[in-house]
Amino acid sequence: MENRDGEQTGHRLARADSHDSQTASEFINSQLQLEADAREALPYAFDHCTQPLGPLRQNLFSCLTCNPPPKSASDSYTPAGVCYSCSIACHGEHELVELFNRRNFTCDCGTARLPATSPCTLRLDPTTGIKGPVHCQPAAEGNTYNKNFRNRFCGCGELYDAHTEKGTMFQCLGLAGENEGGCGEDWWHPECILGLWRNYPKAKKTEPLPESTHESLGNGPEPTPDPQNEEADHRDEELPPGFPAEDDFETFICYKCIEANPWVKRYASSTGVLPPVFKRGEETSDGLPKMGDNDPANGAAAAAHDATADDATEGHAKNKGVGEDSITTPPVNPLKRRAEEDDEESHGPPQSKKSKIEVNHNCYYERLPQPALQKLSLFLKEDFRDHFCRCANCYLNLRKHPQLLEEEESYEPPLSEEEENGRGSVGTGSLLDRGEAALNNVDRVRAIEGVMVYNHLKDKVKSFLQPFAESGQAVGAEDIKAYFEKLRGDEEAISHEECSMSAEPAIELLEPRLSGQTRKRPPTKFASGASRFQHPYAEFIRTSGLMIEVATSSNMAPCKGQGARCPPLGRRGPKSPHRPTINLLTEPQIEYLVVAYDHQHEKVKLSLRQADILDALSKDVALQKQGGCVPGLQKIARDGEPLPTFHPEFGRFMLEATPGKPWGICFKDLLDVEPNMKWRRTIAKEHMEPDEYPITLTTFPRLGTRDEFITPYYPPSGDRLRSQFLPDEIANPHIRFPTLAANIRARRGRKVEINVPIFKDENTAVPFKDPTVDYDLHKWPEDEDVRNGAAKEDHIYMDAMAFGMGSCCLQITFQAKNITEGRKLYDQLSPLGPILLALTAATPIYKGFLADTDVRWNQISRAVDDRTPEELGEKPLHTDRWRLPKSRYASNSTYISQDPRLRNEYMDPELVVDEDIKQRLMDEGMDDLLATHFAHLFIRDPIVIFGEDLKELDLSKTDHFENLQSTNWQHMRFKPPPPDNSIGWRVEFRPMEIQITDFENAAFSVFIVLVTRAILSFDLNFYIPIPRTTENMETAHARDAVLNEKFYFRNDPLPPRAAKATTNGHGSGATTPATVPSRPPTPTGPVEDEYSVMSIDEIINGQSKPSTNSSSAFPGLIPLVESYLNSMNVDVQTRCDLARYLDLIRKRANGTYWTAARWIRHFVRGHGEYKGDSVVSERVTYDLCKAVEEMTRCEGRSGERVGWEMFMENKGMTRKRKGESACG
Repeated sequence: MENRDGEQTGHRLARADSHDSQTASEFINSQLQLEADAREALPYAFDHCTQPLGPLRQNLFSCLTCNPPPKSASDSYTPAGVCYSCSIACHGEHELVELFNRRNFTCDCGTARLPATSPCTLRLDPTTGIKGPVHCQPAAEGNTYNKNFRNRFCGCGELYDAHTEKGTMFQCLGLAGENEGGCGEDWWHPECILGLWRNYPKAKKTEPLPESTHESLGNGPEPTPDPQNEEADHRDEELPPGFPAEDDFETFICYKCIEANPWVKRYASSTGVLPPVFKRGEETSDGLPKMGDNDPANGAAAAAHDATADDATEGHAKNKGVGEDSITTPPVNPLKRRAEEDDEESHGPPQSKKSKIEVNHNCYYERLPQPALQKLSLFLKEDFRDHFCRCANCYLNLRKHPQLLEEEESYEPPLSEEEENGRGSVGTGSLLDRGEAALNNVDRVRAIEGVMVYNHLKDKVKSFLQPFAESGQAVGAEDIKAYFEKLRGDEEAISHEECSMSAEPAIELLEPRLSGQTRKRPPTKFASGASRFQHPYAEFIRTSGLMIEVATSSNMAPCKGQGARCPPLGRRGPKSPHRPTINLLTEPQIEYLVVAYDHQHEKVKLSLRQADILDALSKDVALQKQGGCVPGLQKIARDGEPLPTFHPEFGRFMLEATPGKPWGICFKDLLDVEPNMKWRRTIAKEHMEPDEYPITLTTFPRLGTRDEFITPYYPPSGDRLRSQFLPDEIANPHIRFPTLAANIRARRGRKVEINVPIFKDENTAVPFKDPTVDYDLHKWPEDEDVRNGAAKEDHIYMDAMAFGMGSCCLQITFQAKNITEGRKLYDQLSPLGPILLALTAATPIYKGFLADTDVRWNQISRAVDDRTPEELGEKPLHTDRWRLPKSRYASNSTYISQDPRLRNEYMDPELVVDEDIKQRLMDEGMDDLLATHFAHLFIRDPIVIFGEDLKELDLSKTDHFENLQSTNWQHMRFKPPPPDNSIGWRVEFRPMEIQITDFENAAFSVFIVLVTRAILSFDLNFYIPIPRTTENMETAHARDAVLNEKFYFRNDPLPPRAAKATTNGHGSGATTPATVPSRPPTPTGPVEDEYSVMSIDEIINGQSKPSTNSSSAFPGLIPLVESYLNSMNVDVQTRCDLARYLDLIRKRANGTYWTAARWIRHFVRGHGEYKGDSVVSERVTYDLCKAVEEMTRCEGRSGERVGWEMFMENKGMTRKRKGESACG
């Protein structure tokens, strides 16, 4: 800004005597007040009856417990409808029928229409002024009722049973009540709209019937369904021929309501309205619809009948797969598109959606052809209201039906402002509070880095501010500027516009070693990769990376040296690595994709609002009162379970959620896993936009396509990823993430290469060349990759870290009793990794194409593969030390347990170890096996470290070790205790794919926990040679590997002497099982005789006969778990609850239930828009995500169609009524 003299001001803050200065306390208080005034978080409440609001269009329920319908429809009956809040608070334990939205209805709860024994507990009693109970009050006079309140629907009046009902039902717009001859917003079966018999076999494909058959369709006997088509009925409930495709219309008006309002008939086939659907039996003898006497279409209709009838039928049904052999529909009016063919300016109706009268002497309605005489239903497009005539005469008809004038708004429950009930309306928490929450709202490694930066900066800033506090001077902008120049050690000035201490993080790029002499690092520069992100949360996590630097080959040695000397690994003293914990703990981690729907255009995109969602979670007052949902705010609540915690992940479209605290392994604790997972998803959804949803797919099907698959949209490419397909903005803006991506690319000297084999369908191009690859791109040096053969033929090509690290998974962390138990679990769970990977297969789509693999593992492995050409074996070793056979994301290469049954023959013969580091660890007191394990991890270069830590090596900390450990992504991870913390030895089980439903994720989490208990209880031995486990990981990628592939597995897991489980006598499973105190003997004989190839079914459920090289059949993992449960005397109810989870695993293994990968591939190939060319289009992706969302809520249980193959043996699934809540 400028003063009157034109001099620049604002560069320097006034001293203490200026009125412009503020103390820190004053500034913070003023900011808190401003922020409190600016933020409003009004979560929904469900504690108010809608009766005082009068008639509304609202969601209604009929209580069959309070008002049971009579056996005979002719008997008198007093129907009643209650609002959503009353259905929960007053009738929560009753039998309810959900009626969905009904217009102009006042809640009947507490009125004389319901018995006095069921009062309304939400309304104020008019006599006492006290809230509830209210009963016997007069009911509203304007309410209208129909047979739906008796649980009877459609023109057929059939009782609705969700468990037996098949197909979709459609709600009429409702132009007349039942007392007026209409339906009263009834729900209709498609076949009843057409006048067919109720059980018309919709999916049956027959030869064309003779015309004589058409005349008797409504009256003849019901044909017997074709048994050969029964499976098709269940697989794809098709609409009857002649019925419009669901995607072609928005709503419809039934023939009853049209007969009550015959003027509407004339709009048939006009703009915005589909051709009429006639009720069967209303045709003339020649099969034509009856026309009015003055209808000019009479002659034309007869002439055009043969040419148009079949085409119209096929047009209606083509999206549903009904072929040309289907029954033909009655012919349509050949002048049906008259309005569209005419000049729209001179003949079209006004295009206003307003309800005001518009005088139009050239009445559009009068120019429409005369309607047919027989009964018909009209199906209306989304914009039908725009095309209804609104002249003075026509408006008299329209105004009686406001739903024809304007789209109706449905009432939603009120927003609560009562802070006393935990739903306060005013958000609290300053930017400082949210910043602290954001620092903790990352995973443990990133949190350590953030805390280190914060503490370092805090100490330095404190020493800087101390003189000002002692002298009473105010701190000026020039003082801050000069201080940070000195702190950075450079001459770069902080701009006057950015003097608020939110400096951009300084980073250095990793230079690859391309010659015998290491290149010098480039000068320090400001990072710009996160400069577009202005959200307060994003700003904080950017500045938390202030001192992050990247190690090069010349300066990584001190970092590795510190890691090799970290006390918890190499020394035994007061903080012994053998410190015990009380019980084994477990922590399942769930990752979500956040998708945003565009329902109007039937598209779905990835939402990049991760920071906004986490910010909303951190500011939620109700959650704060319960303990908080981000680590910085979370506290153990006094009452109830602590809230789950949410963390950012690599992709800005991802969220990670963990339980508020680790669970014990009591059986009761295991039963809390599923409810907690559902709770996490619910909390996440409540802090998203209405069109967003957290789904648990492994990858987004169209990540990296050429269309706009993200919102907000950013064009592809950027300095960090340099991808043809993805923008830099898709990654979390925390400087760690884009730096990781850039340095992986820089170290290997080219972009990552991910090639996934294409699934070759009947119309897939041969050979397949990825059509999304641009071979003429010349923006970055790495664009040469594709011209040098990076994109392989018959493969889907991807080129960035985000294609792998943007995948979701299910990870389980176990805290062991001590280091011995932790090492044992690490070894024994390792051979199970590929088995669980195949069992949880869920990734058949990449970049909009069906892949010929089912799991994600290799794709992530290639996405973070930083190996140089020398390390890959493509060039002779010159500057690098080793050839590395595996990526840093790979299956395990070591065993670490000091188990006498561990043979040298089990070890990986290609294991690469840094012998110098191994020797240093052993010199510090570490045993050979563990030293080998960590020395193997240390063959990798660190990718991102703090530059200042290379100057001061603090041997009391383990930051460098955690940095290296966390970027070695093996399918098992052995995690030492952090210093100065009560956390014990942990083992992380990492191979499983995320599942679509919380029930599945809970089932696999509980199963792997029970397996660990069986391992420790029975001293099980699953050792096989590490190369066999590596081969198994490759086998798990095969399509339908769970059904078709064989895996190496140990023949006999039982010890020579039976182990006995010890409990606390109550069968809780809370204590670690103790085994017979004898060392098992070291095995002898050929190693090859100890294992054989088995199917997943045999490994999970047991062999029926021994393998050729074994004397006994493998018992199966589930029988072993059940033996463990038998030994624990588990109560019947708990055992039954656990059996649900084991049953899913058992039937998934034997093929009864499908994997998610198989179901997704089947869904895509069965979609009407799929062309058999392996392409997964935008529309298919939209429908797939909607189906996944519905499956998340319904879990394929009886009465629901979507995903039944993953949960049900029989095929008696049904579909919900249109508009129905999935589980209602």
